[in-house]
Amino acid sequence: FQQVVTKFKKSPYVAESQLALAEFFFMKDLFFAAQKKYEEILAMAAGKKVHNYALYKLAWTFYNLGGADAANYRKSTDTFKKVIGNLEDKTARSEIEFRDQAMKDIVISLAEVPNGFEETRDYFNRLGGKALMMKMLDRLAKYYLSQDKDEKAIAIFRYFIQLDPWAPIVPDHLDMIVDSLKRIGDRRRLDKEQRSIIALFSPQGEWVKKN
Repeated sequence: FQQVVTKFKKSPYVAESQLALAEFFFMKDLFFAAQKKYEEILAMAAGKKVHNYALYKLAWTFYNLGGADAANYRKSTDTFKKVIGNLEDKTARSEIEFRDQAMKDIVISLAEVPNGFEETRDYFNRLGGKALMMKMLDRLAKYYLSQDKDEKAIAIFRYFIQLDPWAPIVPDHLDMIVDSLKRIGDRRRLDKEQRSIIALFSPQGEWVKKN
């Protein structure tokens, strides 16, 4: 692949050869080298055919570099947004599925940026309305839980309850909050939460009356 890149710079296969090199570096966790190759592909006219895929993998490359420099999480998030934007009006099934995958993956990089909850909420609300926003916030909350970031997950579940206090799914949100408080080990908050839940779901409680 390197021979094609070096000797045949005008070859129609040069972008594919660069991509193969970038993928090799990515798979070997050589993310700085992978970043350089993906960026070279994006700068090439011949790279149009693989542009969105290279951009997508660049987003993941930035994410993997986030441990060395947290600013790369911002770059990852912004690059995922470019992929999603590029595919917004596409109608081919493969492109729709690719966009859906990018929307799922951006949540992981959003989890690492400041105000990730608020940015996820606002971004997906603009992108697809309340239903998409709720779906992606739920994904973010569960990712937070998997990373032991219980306080951030609690904030999302509280937001869900705030949006619709009488929704049938409220007990599930409260269960998640209680489980998080147990893991955090905050006995005072846990006791307060449990008393509030008992009152809410008692026969005379507001949630029971409305359901």
